[in-house]
Amino acid sequence: MNVASVQKHFRDLAGLLADVSGAKNVVAELSAFAAALEPCRSMSVAKFGEFLRLAEEHQRTGKLDPSVPSRSKSVASKTEPAEAIRRVTILYQTILQPNITSVHIEAELALLDGLKKADLLQVANVVGTHDAMKSRKVDDVRTALKKAIRDRRGMFERPDC
Repeated sequence: MNVASVQKHFRDLAGLLADVSGAKNVVAELSAFAAALEPCRSMSVAKFGEFLRLAEEHQRTGKLDPSVPSRSKSVASKTEPAEAIRRVTILYQTILQPNITSVHIEAELALLDGLKKADLLQVANVVGTHDAMKSRKVDDVRTALKKAIRDRRGMFERPDC
């Protein structure tokens, strides 16, 4: 059983409760929770449970479990360039949604680490910084892209003065 199965059941439950009077908030919460599971849908339920344990520990202590090796480099290198471009593009387009967490943002940005300059420039077209990065080195392009995406989220979270 994987998270996609659990996600389907939460969506089904939200649909069932949609017809119950007074359940509007519950339906909205179940739907939001099902949507938040999207990045983890291919995980097994057991791995997702471990992920939640680590996330809670990180939130409580500010530290990650040192016994678990960092996966960002291995995940980035195993992801096909087209898939990485697609996922980072979706991140850029949805980053202003309140259910997008910083953990999700950083995991998706790690995908940029596995891309070559041509692929990074494709992402730059979506982010709208392509012209400014034509002559930069690969690491500069990658850093500028990550900054542009984080800045987009930062502009949203910044309180009005």
